[in-house]
Amino acid sequence: PSPLRRNLQLVLNQEIDVLLDASGFSYTDQWGAAYAQRMAAKLSRLKAEGKKIILLPQAFGPFENPEVKSAFEVILANSDLVFARDRVSYDYVEQFEGAESKLSLAPDFTNLVTGRVPDSFVSQERSVCIVPNVRMLDKTSPEVRDKYLTFIANCIQCLLDLDLNPFIMVHQTGKDYEIALDLQTKFDGRFPVIAEADPLAIKGILGQCFLVISSRFHGIVSSLSQGVPCLATGWSHKYQMLFEDYRCPQLLMNPLFEPSEIKAKIELVTTEPSRSEIVETIQIAAQEQKKLSQSMWQKVHQAIGLS
Repeated sequence: PSPLRRNLQLVLNQEIDVLLDASGFSYTDQWGAAYAQRMAAKLSRLKAEGKKIILLPQAFGPFENPEVKSAFEVILANSDLVFARDRVSYDYVEQFEGAESKLSLAPDFTNLVTGRVPDSFVSQERSVCIVPNVRMLDKTSPEVRDKYLTFIANCIQCLLDLDLNPFIMVHQTGKDYEIALDLQTKFDGRFPVIAEADPLAIKGILGQCFLVISSRFHGIVSSLSQGVPCLATGWSHKYQMLFEDYRCPQLLMNPLFEPSEIKAKIELVTTEPSRSEIVETIQIAAQEQKKLSQSMWQKVHQAIGLS
């Protein structure tokens, strides 16, 4: 019955007018065909029922796997609007027939969200948040996988040597949390580990930091969109393109860096005059990215009849 469904926050297909797909990064060879195939079937049914389907800003591609490519062809054909989060993703989608009329560029829309600092968080002077990502262990080359944890440990040691105050924050309490606890043990508990599930609290905490070192995409977005310098490693093209959007590609690091290279990167964003120059560049880019997100939402509103 409808009242029961409302209490359980459940809806039927016939009660849906619009589907907004905020997958982030799912339509790619790197994740295989299963998810794309399920979504292709679902979107085909919804489109046949007259629903509006919009793929919100996300990364796409590559599409060398024939099964992934075939599934995405169906997804694209049934979508009314498709927003690629970066130029590389845009180029991957543009190769498909019929893409031109519905494809646009737009940044990650979470840059518009305001964070919230939880009462439990006490910010230290010159604090540095490290955000690990298990994907650096299962979506990278064997060489990177074998060096990643050593790389993070070298970052922590360098921060301690420079009298900065590191802590680790995990977005997910699974493998990321295990990585964090292993590192904390390695350093005899010299820094805290924060496990935070609320994305608003995560963004609020990152906004309080002197520096962020992140391997998670949204940790980077949450930092840069608030004007906080962020050094990062990544496992797909979306990371490099994000740093280009914020005009600071020099802040992307390689897990194969030697300790001396790590130190040089950290000093670049923690000492003057380079720090102030980087912060100013990021802040200007952040405002531009937010305007692009606002423009994206205007297009969405127009497409679904809200403006």
